[in-house]
Amino acid sequence: MANRRNHSRHRGIADNFHGSSGEPAEESASSLEDLAALAAAEEDSAQASSSEKVARAKKLIADPGYPPKEVLNSIAGLLADHLDPNGPS
Repeated sequence: MANRRNHSRHRGIADNFHGSSGEPAEESASSLEDLAALAAAEEDSAQASSSEKVARAKKLIADPGYPPKEVLNSIAGLLADHLDPNGPS
């Protein structure tokens, strides 16, 4: 009986997109179209964002003052603090 209750609470995603006749509900179909459009827009945005990040990375790599010495010294200090005094295992 517990399995039956769990099954009713954990319906599949497809169950949400069907009307009482088993066919996709009209409003669910438009929701799927909206979802597809949103996914396409997100993909376009991710590609643009990726291009911007690559351009920024290239600019930083070309900068002889990047990363600042303070950052390098901080990272070196963190690494030194975590070194094993007995050497690598």
